[in-house]
Amino acid sequence: MGVRAIRIWIVVAWFFLFDVGSFARAQAPVVAEPAAASSSAASAPERSGAPLMYREPIQLPSKPAQIAIPDLRAPTITLPPSPTFLSNCDSSGCWGSDGIRYNAIGGALMRSDGRMCQNFNGVLQCP
Repeated sequence: MGVRAIRIWIVVAWFFLFDVGSFARAQAPVVAEPAAASSSAASAPERSGAPLMYREPIQLPSKPAQIAIPDLRAPTITLPPSPTFLSNCDSSGCWGSDGIRYNAIGGALMRSDGRMCQNFNGVLQCP
C-alpha cells in the first residue's frame, strides 16, 4: 500500500466519522413519558415528530403514445445513360447511335454542347 492509498483511507474514515457524528448530534434526545399518562397514549405508536416529505402522485398519460410508422418509400434509382455507338464516320466527325453529330478535333470527338468524347472501339465515352 502506497502513501497515497493510506491518505485516501484516512480521508474516507474521517468523512465517515464526521458524518456519523453530525447525524448523532442532530437527533433530539428521547424523553420517557411520565407514568401518569393515560392508557390510550401508551398504546399510540411513537412518532419522531418530523413531518413526512410530500411526494406528488405520478401522472400517467391518458392514452399510450403512438409509434410513428417510418416512411419506407423505395429509393429512386437512376441508371447511367446507355452507351453511344458510333456509325457513319467521315473525315470531319461521326454520327452517334443517339442521333447526335460528333465533330472530330484531333484524336477526340466533340459534342455540340462542347463536351469532349473519346472513341473506344466504336463505343463513345463522354465524361
